[in-house]
Amino acid sequence: MNQLTGQGVRAITKCSMVDIINDIAWQTRQGSVAAIIQLLNEKLVISGLRHIAIVADGVLQLLCEAATEEQLDQSTLVQEVQQILDSTVLGNIRTVNINSRIVREEQLLWLEEINHDRPSQLLWSQEITLSHQLP
Repeated sequence: MNQLTGQGVRAITKCSMVDIINDIAWQTRQGSVAAIIQLLNEKLVISGLRHIAIVADGVLQLLCEAATEEQLDQSTLVQEVQQILDSTVLGNIRTVNINSRIVREEQLLWLEEINHDRPSQLLWSQEITLSHQLP
């Protein structure tokens, strides 16, 4: 066991910790919500969406906001998010609930607001299950 521990320590010290911290893919595989948001923002930058997320009860609650309803087309957005998230492993996250609304500045309690009055808070909401199949 000491030999394995020693080998593991040598393996870790061979790569730069700065490289690991800056590696969004690695952070995403660890289930980092911040990395998942950054991944989505990078992949969907052209669409003008803003993403906020939190993990609640093992489900990634994703809020997609845009200036117009057209930018939040459900079929297109769900397909794009599903493809992006299925292309990587998100730690132990298997289920994502995608929520959409027109941009608002109050962000602190967004999930609580949505859960309290879903019909007036959202344009639509859809839960997806990730396949986690790497390309």
